[in-house]
Amino acid sequence: MRNGRHQRFGASGIHVDGYKQMSSLSSPERHGAATVGVMVVDDQAVFRRVARAVVDATAGFEPVGDAASGAEALISADQLHPDLVLMDVQMPGMDGFEAARRLTDCHPESVVVLVSLHDSEEFGPLVACCGASAFLRKQDLTPKILRRLWTIHGGGRRCDGTVRHLDDRSTDQL
Repeated sequence: MRNGRHQRFGASGIHVDGYKQMSSLSSPERHGAATVGVMVVDDQAVFRRVARAVVDATAGFEPVGDAASGAEALISADQLHPDLVLMDVQMPGMDGFEAARRLTDCHPESVVVLVSLHDSEEFGPLVACCGASAFLRKQDLTPKILRRLWTIHGGGRRCDGTVRHLDDRSTDQL
């Protein structure tokens, strides 16, 4: 969580060299408060829009960028320095596991959460060895879960090798 470090984008983000270029005025600069900057990475535009809406609806969080592929995510992360990255696991080209591994190697301060429509068990050991801090089914993404993810993993704290699997049933147990 960094005050004024993120570049924020609006619905009119401009594509430059294959990734979204964001405007330079961030929400923290406008409001004087630190927020958690969230980048959404998914090849499906519909999920990116839904995830941005959830982030927008969560107090203390703001969308700082999005990407449609693992390669775009790495480029965007270099420029945007997101606090939290919601990373789809199944994307063409570089999948979310490889993108998460590379992103956490280059940006250890960013917390990566894998997202999928499927349960984590379907992906076996890939989930545990890619550097992600948590796994979340897309249908479980809510403001409550987003806040809980940040409470558990925020501030760049790295996971202990155990990837947490969150849903609405687990939030009160963690």
